[in-house]
Amino acid sequence: MSKKHYCANNTKYYKHSNRSEIDHVIRAMKKNENAFPDLTPNNFGFTFDNETLNLKQNYELKISEAKNQNPSAIQKHSNTFIDSVLAFDNELMHEILKS
Repeated sequence: MSKKHYCANNTKYYKHSNRSEIDHVIRAMKKNENAFPDLTPNNFGFTFDNETLNLKQNYELKISEAKNQNPSAIQKHSNTFIDSVLAFDNELMHEILKS
């Protein structure tokens, strides 16, 4: 591997029919050997405006609000959920945590 520091992004897009992936994302990523345990609790389910709701509850609320405002807004093939993971170079992350 190159000696350059990097940050990678892995993004997946899901349709409403695949909303069960939300549960999988939360379950599968909680025990990741490459994650920093003290930083992990803040990594999952960030919802921007509804901190009292979990990720799936907030998703269902936003889908409902969109459908109420415009019943045809969410089409069968619309992407309704985006899961994005940032991966930092291990050495760079240790340097960041030290400073």
